[in-house]
Amino acid sequence: MRRDSLSEEKGFTLIELLVVVAIISLLVSILLPALGRVKEQACRARCMSNEHQCIMACLMYAGESDDWLPMGNIGRREDHPEYWTETTFQGCVAMAKRYNLSEEVAICGSWGLKQEEFFRKPEVDDEGYDLTGTTMGFVYYGRRYDVPDMLMSPVMADGTTYRSPRRTSDGPGQYTSATLMTCFHWDGISSGAGWGAKMPHKKNGAGYIPGGGSDVLEPHPEGLAVGFLDASARWVEWDKLKWFEQRGSIRTYYCPD
Repeated sequence: MRRDSLSEEKGFTLIELLVVVAIISLLVSILLPALGRVKEQACRARCMSNEHQCIMACLMYAGESDDWLPMGNIGRREDHPEYWTETTFQGCVAMAKRYNLSEEVAICGSWGLKQEEFFRKPEVDDEGYDLTGTTMGFVYYGRRYDVPDMLMSPVMADGTTYRSPRRTSDGPGQYTSATLMTCFHWDGISSGAGWGAKMPHKKNGAGYIPGGGSDVLEPHPEGLAVGFLDASARWVEWDKLKWFEQRGSIRTYYCPD
């Protein structure tokens, strides 16, 4: 008696199914890191493009202001101390209105649009002076407070005061670095303080935010997007960066060029 060949269908064995699952798992484990790397590269490129646009607006401002860059100080005076992670709310509004800068352009891609955190309207006292600054998604290095030997002075590792660019016509000897913007926010950990840290370009591009009380900046970013006085922007590896501190506890990173 002859069997019908169509009735002899054969399914996968358990071993064959396990092999297929193992191959799929292997492919996923190979592809996911590669996809994460592509996403991070795109985030870096977006940060550099945004910094370029912000700096171009600063240069247009300088072109209309006798070469003076927009002021970074929150008190609207160059001798007014403040944290470097803050800048004038009025300055941000002026740049947005005059040169059509959006909040999205002025915020590192690691943080996203967090208006309540980066573009809050500061409180004012009875005379109209800012009491708190506007915290941007980039650190802006133009016309910042740098009075030597004061509590809030930006002090580098060798004990000297960090000087920021003030005018586009200034020469290299008139400032410490041509850095005008970075996508970094702050680091109060590796300086030994309990402020915590806010470091971009980690955790799949979402940024790394350890709280106060941490004592090791790990993992630190592979680098930072840095924008310069000539409107160029590039990715700078972490070990190529230098830092200065305020109050001996709040550390800010820059590119020494």
